[in-house]
Amino acid sequence: MKLGSVDAGIVWDSTARQYPELQIVKDPLLSGASETVTVGVVRGSKRPTAALHFARYLAARDRGLPVFAQNHYEPVVGDAWAETPEIVLFSGAMLRPGVEKTLKEFEAREGGRITTVYNGCGILCAQMRAGERPDGYFSCDTSFMNSVADLYFEPLNIVDNELMLIVAKGNPLKILAPADLLRPGLRVGLPHHEKSAMGNIAWKMLVALGIYDKLGANLKVESPTGDFLINQLRTGSLDAIIACRSNLTGVREHLDGVPIETPLAHMTQPYAVGKESRFPQLMARLREAITSAESRQRFESAGFGWRATQP
Repeated sequence: MKLGSVDAGIVWDSTARQYPELQIVKDPLLSGASETVTVGVVRGSKRPTAALHFARYLAARDRGLPVFAQNHYEPVVGDAWAETPEIVLFSGAMLRPGVEKTLKEFEAREGGRITTVYNGCGILCAQMRAGERPDGYFSCDTSFMNSVADLYFEPLNIVDNELMLIVAKGNPLKILAPADLLRPGLRVGLPHHEKSAMGNIAWKMLVALGIYDKLGANLKVESPTGDFLINQLRTGSLDAIIACRSNLTGVREHLDGVPIETPLAHMTQPYAVGKESRFPQLMARLREAITSAESRQRFESAGFGWRATQP
């Protein structure tokens, strides 16, 4: 076109704008044709962390992206630049066995740091409502994610879990259904109905079954985490607890689980990225790591069911 050998051409706008002597004519028929320029790190790289460091610099909103903008590209929403990015992830305590190794591998590859706060989701949501803003939230159930939905982008369901009756090996007391928890003198432990998603679901289930208000003196312990209940059961302080299928996975040689035959015992665990995170791209890559085939294997080995599909 500059040589005069053609009268018109179709090129990317970022290319055309580098030649001010040419006139740009915008055609509505072409307005939807766009592409995203990406940079990737090859899987066989011998220095993936250094390569990612460079890629993050190129895509940082206060480093590489302004240079692209000066050269007539339209910048995407980039991360803030940090030599060693630090993110905070809030996670329900039940998810730790399935996600912990994936987070450590992600830290090592990215060259960053993840501060993971594991706790009952009731406690985590209370912290968020009080002003804390983690970069991501991995919730024990959709109900708790919904309670802070205004703080996060669209969540993705990753895994699921089921409430179970967990008893001593061999089930010597023949506890077969939630109604059996009402037997006189039985020592029962439940997850805390306000401090944990597991407890909230268990409480709603027992109320719907007409059992919770009748437990009375049988209810000896309420805990924000299933691990505490498991330990109390193993030491003989309790006769039966309600906890998740995943809580039983590592102690099957010592305890038995009894399925609870009701849809009310079902839980789904979603993951979401915080709207105020300084590292949205990094958090998107973390989601990819959590939904990877390796992550799926770890979760299923820990007793979870798999729900995720890549968006």
